Amino acid sequence: MPSWPWSCSPRIDEYVAALRPVDRQVGALFEIAGEPAGFDLFAHGSTLRAMLPKLVRSYAVDAMRAAEGNASAPDGARARAFLDAVATATVETYPAVGLGTTVRLSAGGLVGGGLVHDDRLVHLAAFAVEEESSAQRDNGRGLASMSTRRRSYRM
Repeated sequence: MPSWPWSCSPRIDEYVAALRPVDRQVGALFEIAGEPAGFDLFAHGSTLRAMLPKLVRSYAVDAMRAAEGNASAPDGARARAFLDAVATATVETYPAVGLGTTVRLSAGGLVGGGLVHDDRLVHLAAFAVEEESSAQRDNGRGLASMSTRRRSYRM
């Protein structure tokens, strides 16, 4: 199992500093090596602003794992196809542990879930699904990577 050198922190901080929300933004779609990796959507922009640094860190951990030289420009068509798959995914609902309803999504190539309260979506997250090695399951630093978050939504 590889261990992450402590020198990764400044690089992760560069990702966080580079990605800031714009006015009225309530969600973010993340790509790694030109492929959609996942997205998070919130009921309020203030929640996204509070959560975005943590989300960026979780995706940055996985982005740093991608092989060097795989950087690609964002691809609007791939992003749209991913969001279309989310919109047409199979939805299952369950009573939430606390308030509201838990929502689980599944479709070919993605999993996701969220919380609905008082008929309003509070949070929705969806992740591209791929096979991962045991080395990808633990980044050795205690950060919840996107791939770790994605596993919690698998059915």
